[in-house]
Amino acid sequence: MRRFLLTSCIVILLLGAFGLTFFTVSPYRVSGQPYLRSLNDFVLLLGSDRPGPFSADGYRKLLGRAGPKTHRHVEDKIRRKLLRWGEPIIPLLITDLETTFDPAKLRFIAGTLGELQAEPGALAMAELLLRLEGDPRDVPGVRRALLTALEKSRAAAAAPQLIAYLGQNPRHRSEVYAALGALGRADFLLDEFHRETDWERRDDLIWPLAQTQAPEAMRTLAPLLLHPDNHLRMRTISALSQSAREAAIDACLEVLGRTRDEYVYSAVMQALLANRFAADNPRVVPFLRQFLNHPGLAWEANYALARIGSAEAIDALASLVGTQDPHAVMNHFEYLGSAAFPLIGKFLASPDPYARRQAIYKLEEMLEPQAIPLLRPLLQDPDYWVKKAAGEAILGLEKLQLFKSFTEYLPERAGRSAWRGFRFEMSWGFRDGFAHGISIFKWLHRLGLVVSLGLGLLLIFNLWRVFEPYRFNLFVQFLLVSGFLGDFLLYDEALGDFGQHYLLATGCHLLLLIGFFCKENKPLPGQLGNRFARLGGANLALLAPLLLWFGTPALTQALRRNLVDFANVWPGLVLLLLGCLLVIEQWALPWNLLRPSARRQRRLSALFSTAILGWIAWPLWLQVWIAVSAGNQDQATFHLLLLLPFAWLLLRHWLTLNPFGRQRSFELPRPPLPDWQLASDGERISLRWQPAARGLLQPLLQLLPVLGAGFAAAALAGFYRGGGPGLILSLLVGLAGAALGGLVSEFFRPRVMLQIEDGYLRCGLPRLGGTLGASRWSRHLYLPDAVRARLERRAAPAGGGLSEAEKGWIERLRLISGQGEPGKLPRQAKLAARARLLWSSQSADLLLMDLQVKNLSPGPFSLAMLDRQSGKLSWKAELDGTPVELMFHRRQREQLIPAGAVKSLQLRLFPRGDLAVGPGPEKLTLTGPAGIALELPLPARAGEVAR
Repeated sequence: MRRFLLTSCIVILLLGAFGLTFFTVSPYRVSGQPYLRSLNDFVLLLGSDRPGPFSADGYRKLLGRAGPKTHRHVEDKIRRKLLRWGEPIIPLLITDLETTFDPAKLRFIAGTLGELQAEPGALAMAELLLRLEGDPRDVPGVRRALLTALEKSRAAAAAPQLIAYLGQNPRHRSEVYAALGALGRADFLLDEFHRETDWERRDDLIWPLAQTQAPEAMRTLAPLLLHPDNHLRMRTISALSQSAREAAIDACLEVLGRTRDEYVYSAVMQALLANRFAADNPRVVPFLRQFLNHPGLAWEANYALARIGSAEAIDALASLVGTQDPHAVMNHFEYLGSAAFPLIGKFLASPDPYARRQAIYKLEEMLEPQAIPLLRPLLQDPDYWVKKAAGEAILGLEKLQLFKSFTEYLPERAGRSAWRGFRFEMSWGFRDGFAHGISIFKWLHRLGLVVSLGLGLLLIFNLWRVFEPYRFNLFVQFLLVSGFLGDFLLYDEALGDFGQHYLLATGCHLLLLIGFFCKENKPLPGQLGNRFARLGGANLALLAPLLLWFGTPALTQALRRNLVDFANVWPGLVLLLLGCLLVIEQWALPWNLLRPSARRQRRLSALFSTAILGWIAWPLWLQVWIAVSAGNQDQATFHLLLLLPFAWLLLRHWLTLNPFGRQRSFELPRPPLPDWQLASDGERISLRWQPAARGLLQPLLQLLPVLGAGFAAAALAGFYRGGGPGLILSLLVGLAGAALGGLVSEFFRPRVMLQIEDGYLRCGLPRLGGTLGASRWSRHLYLPDAVRARLERRAAPAGGGLSEAEKGWIERLRLISGQGEPGKLPRQAKLAARARLLWSSQSADLLLMDLQVKNLSPGPFSLAMLDRQSGKLSWKAELDGTPVELMFHRRQREQLIPAGAVKSLQLRLFPRGDLAVGPGPEKLTLTGPAGIALELPLPARAGEVAR
């Protein structure tokens, strides 16, 4: 439990560090404000809009956060929380309005009262405005804030006070006019407009009159479109389009009938008629249709009709198909959405490749996932550029379809808002910060792709010796999950044919998958592989080329069609997150989440591999069902045949890992130095040496690649205003970058490792759980040059890299590696035996014999029991009178021989060098328990195999 709590704290601190980096370089770190105050405001900004139950203390606490240096987004957050309380806070706000002398807080209170649109609040602000003259709170900005708040309040009861204030302070007439326009006082504003003769003062009344939306005001403002002053015309059309809208259409159309000025027509079409509300006016579409072929106003008419989007407007646009340039016709079809698909389909069926390409570009620009079925037939287009454009457009729309399927799992309101924001603005308006985070993700994926290709080739050609299976499996599993997900999400730009590049990326990861699942443990010297192992090696040589050639295109197509649904992606995301955490645990943390256990690690690796293979094979299984439903038996059979090798690979992988194999315990002598670590896995003993870090420089250098990607993504997202999406993406990049960075750091700084099994030793510097150039299995300790150089750097007394105490400790471990479990012997152990020579090495330094032992005792026993009872080895061997060392396989030493049964055992003999050369020994003598003595003649020359 302590490990889990500590690891949780580390992960929280890691994510917190990424968040702090994002905050420090983002605009939320307000200049001139204390750092902790800005950070507190940033935390508030990330929280919910729900303020909790209303209380006076809660109100005071929220209001106290508003200050002169508070970020505007934080002020909006505080205001949204206050507005959720509604009417209960109005008396408190009015009281604070009367008593507050802080100008910043006074402006904030006024804005909140204006948003509440309560008549008491509006009257209080109007009264304060009248008596503000000479008040100490009369500082720049306060009057403007009160007038703006009154404009938002829409409280008509405050109009008399505003008119009285205008008589006292005519210099603020622009703000007062705007407030009266929002309150609907068209009569007063029209009187002021007709009374004024100065056009500069009339200019201040245009926006307020448009806000009233009164018919008389529209008839007064519309003729200003023909005024010779360009500024006045632009201000009028802007006011009518943003404030009056449909109320001004009829008045403007009547004015347009009295002029031929194309500038006025263009301004009215773009600013006023190009809106959805214009569809309700029956005069608009016929008016626009007559300009579709106009040499100067065709673009404006096309734009306005697309923005209107009604059935009548679409019919008007359909009349242009085949008469104008395709790009000009479809220029504004993104505003029509899926309603434009029938029109675009006509261009997709055009015999002109240019028209087809323009239609593809428009569908890609519209960001409508429903357009994918329209584009799929073009993947077989005879024109290369049309086919390439269709492939790239489909990939982008598939990723958009994935995001849309994700929003369907959110609450309705949140999902609709997320989809609308991401579709139109691509990351909620924070495109730059989001894009820079994605770019780091892409570079991580490319690095993983190169590593996957190299590692897959090493595994296929059996050049990678696995020292630490659990760590190696984690590394490969992380590469597989991140690779297949990254191919779909991030591989959207390449030189040349995009489809071939995507196919190649999937092939690289499939090659790694085949090599990983076909990987098997290498046997010890003289240990013959069983039939299943030999069959697995043959299958690897025969199956890999066929599966790569036929499986890569099918798997690429199946994955792309399957990963567009979030229901099929979330298992991969969960596996990726789990893989990141396990990799970080192994490579970045000095402790383990669970108690170290080889059996538990084998089971976790087997389950993780099964989940990954199932997630990858599931799309192929879906293709089988789709083909069966469509009646395509040939395609269904093809995909089913592709699934059979996956089942075979999984079976071989489970038998290699042996997740439910027995875990044996050893009573091992303690290491002479604390830098050595001991671990046992079945029959194998692993010794790891990695010196403790001295000082802070080395741990910092190791943490640099682990944290570098996350901090870089967080800094870029904050600097380029990534917003919430950029922060979330930087956290994801940080986890993936920490995992990959940990692997890279170990690749350049591996730890020394020795393994002992059945009396054999090997040594190396395993990088990523395996190594190239490690020593082979040998009965004598041999240190490669790289290992020797690493060991000789330490301060301990070294002889050839190891001290005498360490050599003696390793030799003791080698000698006890064949001991078994304790047992009991029968009172009288009797046995009979016979032996024959099976094999000898070329130099006669290894002899393999078959020893058949028959149990003549009344009870079962094992050879290990005989050794423990006598306190020494019960079997001895001599060659021409000279003792030689012998060894049984540990499994066979531990196996019980039932009473009356005959057991065949493999016996290895290791003659010394002076006995293994020359003409060779002539006689072998074996002595065993119960007075057994066997003599065997040997071949006259070394290397001859006895038959």
